[in-house]
Amino acid sequence: MANPYHFRRYSVHCWLLLFVVLYTLGGGLIFHELESDASKSYWNGQITKTNLCITEILRKLKNYSDETVKNIERCWKVGIDERVEWNYVTSTLYGFGIITTLGYSRLVPITTTGRLFSIAYGILGIPVTMIVIAVYGRHLNTFAANWKQKLVTFQTKNWGREGNLKKNKDRKTEETEETSSGFATVIFLITFLVYMIFGALLLPLLNGKIDFVDGLYYNFLCLTAIDFGQLIPNRIAFLPITFVYICVGLALATTAIDDGSKYVRKLQHLGERIKNVAATKIWFGGKTLKVGEVLRAVVKKCGVEVSVIDKIDLDTLIEETIAQNEGKLPPPFTDEENPVSSPQATVKSPSPTEEPLKM
Repeated sequence: MANPYHFRRYSVHCWLLLFVVLYTLGGGLIFHELESDASKSYWNGQITKTNLCITEILRKLKNYSDETVKNIERCWKVGIDERVEWNYVTSTLYGFGIITTLGYSRLVPITTTGRLFSIAYGILGIPVTMIVIAVYGRHLNTFAANWKQKLVTFQTKNWGREGNLKKNKDRKTEETEETSSGFATVIFLITFLVYMIFGALLLPLLNGKIDFVDGLYYNFLCLTAIDFGQLIPNRIAFLPITFVYICVGLALATTAIDDGSKYVRKLQHLGERIKNVAATKIWFGGKTLKVGEVLRAVVKKCGVEVSVIDKIDLDTLIEETIAQNEGKLPPPFTDEENPVSSPQATVKSPSPTEEPLKM
């Protein structure tokens, strides 16, 4: 039977993705309505002014003739680039560039209404889109962790590596989290580089040419959230390929950056003493509890006095436990009948205010 919690969580993720898709399509429709006619009028006016200016100059020349004007007009007329016009597709790309913070540099709204709507559109769309990208990047991370777990299980069964299968299953969740800072980081970094190289070869081919260096450069700009306008193919029919490539690439880049940031946090806190463990907050399904509150609830459920936890120096206890896991200290002796009263239990030294009064 499917886990209802997992079903609810994944359904929320799917609804968020659907919201972003509909939000992008709806935004494209609104941007098209706001900017299309105004843009056409603006550029037609600019072309008319330019033609009048050239005609006026030619009339002042001695060898002016109608044939000269026709020749210049033929040179002036150029092919229309659909990527810089406010049609529905490019309007959608412009909105997509806003909510992903990439930016579509080929279009700029010229109306006041369009610019104000761009601000409001981004304020609402950017946070939701960043959440969706991070969530699906995390799914990719979990996928890599699961494959690593399968590899460890296979090695345990066939080559008798240290540890046993039961222990690996019990620590699956822990391994999944550790993978994100080790194995998955390397995998995603390699995957990201390979993905950029693949895109550098593929995307220029959509325009009928091979330009690996420029393709690699524009891929880097896109996947590092700088600009993606140069990746749009000349033929709008190839746009879905580029769109899918950008979305997957952003998820990979977000995950790689997230995993790399964990190494930075480790370096930042390297050598620091553990302080105030009891006040540390832990997230449980979107809500938080302090470590001290969790421990008090556990000992109360086990029928142990809450004052026992209050007397334990959690900061020192955590440091000793980490040292024991790293092999720097021998494992503690535990009395199975009375584990709380272990002889190595770490107890807080009473402060002067906590000492009992003597009569």
